[in-house]
Amino acid sequence: MATKIIEIHDTLIRTYGCPRVHHELQGQGERCSRKRVARLTLLNDLHGRTPRHWKKTTIADPAAAARADLVGRDFTIDPDQPPTGHPRVRRHHLHPYLASGC
Repeated sequence: MATKIIEIHDTLIRTYGCPRVHHELQGQGERCSRKRVARLTLLNDLHGRTPRHWKKTTIADPAAAARADLVGRDFTIDPDQPPTGHPRVRRHHLHPYLASGC
């Protein structure tokens, strides 16, 4: 079993971890548990590769001027007005429904 796991790990460019190796074994008709595959990969020092973290390359200029508001947006609301874009949802014991005229 360990030799098959090593073969699968080598043919898949050493990127797959235990779940994918287990899936490949299942696809080949081999019957084994996921825990057995995990134990054998650990004993043979086989590890899947994790994706690299995204490196932030842009450094914001703190002295840069803010962009002009070309649209003229105004985000202030009146205290008596409900916020727009979020309808009030009332829950019924069977299903949620939108409240009309609230």
